[in-house]
Amino acid sequence: MATVTLLDCKIFLGGYNLSGYHNSIDVGYGAEMLDDTVFGTSGTRSSKPGLKTFEFNGSIFWDTTIDGVIFHRIGADREVMSFAPVGNAPGDRAYFIRAVNGQYNPLSGEVGALMASEFSGASANTPLVRG
Repeated sequence: MATVTLLDCKIFLGGYNLSGYHNSIDVGYGAEMLDDTVFGTSGTRSSKPGLKTFEFNGSIFWDTTIDGVIFHRIGADREVMSFAPVGNAPGDRAYFIRAVNGQYNPLSGEVGALMASEFSGASANTPLVRG
């Protein structure tokens, strides 16, 4: 099994490269599980897949050059987001989606620490594309 060390993740919000500000990213893709349990199932729940889900969460070090880019896109619908785990050279794996930028916490930290921020969002009625 090949493993990957996250050293050069690429994170794009539209035409903006957010990679150099992030130190953590979490991209989740799945399906809602719908309970279809009926009598006679030997005491075990049964599920069927429902709607697809997508969420992303990132931790960044706050910077004046990127604050406005993220701040003015909160609530923006169908922003193109791109995530690449090992870089953006031809042939590298990447994921793309139109997302809603849901939350930005521009001020977080404690005395003596670098000011951190959190940025998150969810799908905007489009599937995650693996390329």
